[in-house]
Amino acid sequence: MLGIANAATAYEYIKAGETSRIQRAKDFEEVPEDQVAAEKTERQERKKRIATIKKKLKADGILLFEEKHKDIRMKVACAAGDGFVLAFRSVASTREMLRSFGPPWNEPQPLQFEGAVWAISSDTSGQRIAVVKEDGVFIFNESNWNELRDLRISACSDLALSPDGLTVACAQIEVMEIYDTVSGKRLAVLPSHL
Repeated sequence: MLGIANAATAYEYIKAGETSRIQRAKDFEEVPEDQVAAEKTERQERKKRIATIKKKLKADGILLFEEKHKDIRMKVACAAGDGFVLAFRSVASTREMLRSFGPPWNEPQPLQFEGAVWAISSDTSGQRIAVVKEDGVFIFNESNWNELRDLRISACSDLALSPDGLTVACAQIEVMEIYDTVSGKRLAVLPSHL
C-alpha cells in the first residue's frame, strides 16, 4: 500500500503519536473515514455498473467471451480459423499458455505448445499461423497445429504473415527478413532503418 513497507503498521504508530523516527511525520494527513467509505462505495457501484453492461453485451451477442488474469505480463493474439489464438505468459511462472477461442465461445481450448511465444500472426483465412518462439520462427496449420515449417530464424522480435500465408516478414534489430513459408528460403533482407 502506497509503496511503503508495513504501511498499516506505520499508520498505527503515527496515530499513536510515535513519530520520533519518522521523517516528515507532520506531513502525513489522515483521510477522513467517511471519504474512504464513500470511495469504497463508489468502487463497488462502478463494478456493478460494469457487470450490468457486460451482461447486456453478452446477451446482445457482442461480448462473446471474457477471461481475467491478474498475473499476466504479456499477451499476443491473432485470427485463427473462425476464432482466434491467444498466447500469454504468467508472471508467477515461465509456463506458456496458448489457447484457441472460437464458436460457441463457451471455453477456450488449450493447445499443446512448448516454449515462450513472443509474436504470432495469421494469414487472411486464419488457417496458417506464424509463431515467434525463443528458438525460432515456426509455421503451423491452424486446423491441427501440425508444424508446417521451422524457419530457423534467430533473434526475430516480431513478424507478419502475408495475406496468402506464403511469405513471412521477420523483424530483427538491424534488418527485416522476408521468407518463403513453403520452402523456407530467404527472399529478401531489408534494412530496418530506411
